[in-house]
Amino acid sequence: MPIHAFCHKIPAPLEELYNLVLWDCFSSHIGVTQFDFLVNKRMRYIDRNKNWNEGTYLFTLDWSQEDKNITDVGFSEVPGQHKCGHVIKLYNGNFAIQPNNRIRAFEPSFVTKPGQNVIERKLGTQMWSVENTSKWVLSDDDNFNYEIKANDSRK
Repeated sequence: MPIHAFCHKIPAPLEELYNLVLWDCFSSHIGVTQFDFLVNKRMRYIDRNKNWNEGTYLFTLDWSQEDKNITDVGFSEVPGQHKCGHVIKLYNGNFAIQPNNRIRAFEPSFVTKPGQNVIERKLGTQMWSVENTSKWVLSDDDNFNYEIKANDSRK
């Protein structure tokens, strides 16, 4: 069932699906995480009708691929497109699923001044890897604490 078919109190206003979820599923392989730091924290997001919605954090959905050897990973593994879905229990009785770049979480212990500016977030566009360089050469013996030597390919 879609998220707008559920509510946690009655009556809850009937919301359009597009105001509760911004994106369709990125993959059929979904992991669920509950970030302890966010549990019961107040969250806020702006919907497509430009209305602010508030509630509390429940858990996070994260999409991936089942087989990491697949070369066509779709949007779930593309740095500029990957988004988690944070499930929010809205104060109006509904639930919402919103990506990282659409939510604000409130932690009063980190705010020192009322009206403090919100951090402007940048979109990640680079795929990072530590295994794509020949800068280091490892030993080829059976020692657990192998020696690592610099590889100077200029010689």
